[in-house]
Order: sequence, then structure tokens, then C-alpha cells
Amino acid sequence: MERQRIERQITGIERALSVLAGGSPTDGPRAALLRAPQRPKMSVKVRKALSQRMKAYWAKRRQEAAKAKEKGRK
Repeated sequence: MERQRIERQITGIERALSVLAGGSPTDGPRAALLRAPQRPKMSVKVRKALSQRMKAYWAKRRQEAAKAKEKGRK
């Protein structure tokens, strides 16, 4: 726990020093740790299926919220 806190502080200090020196925050020895990991690319088919699932999910949530709101009024 303490080690992680110190590592975060060191990273923040290194970023600040890098920016002050004219570089970008992703320059330096800890650059690989600062960059977000690359996600695998999604195909169009997978993206469309995910979109449909999420639309159904949120439609259900809105419907349940409306029912709860209506039930609360009575």
C-alpha cells in the first residue's frame, strides 16, 4: 500500500519534471508505465452486436426506472 503510494508520487514528479524540461509526460524511463495498454481492435460485426446489447440493456434500465418512479407516486 505504502509502496504503491510512493510509486505514484515518483511517477507524478517525473511527469512534472519531464513537462518542465520541454518533453511530454510520456517521455522518460517510466514512459511504458504511463501509457495505456492497447486494446485489441473490434470488428464491425462485434461492435454492432455490442451496440445492440447495450441498447437493450439501457432500454430495460429506463423501463425499470419508470416503473419504480410510477410505483413511488402511488
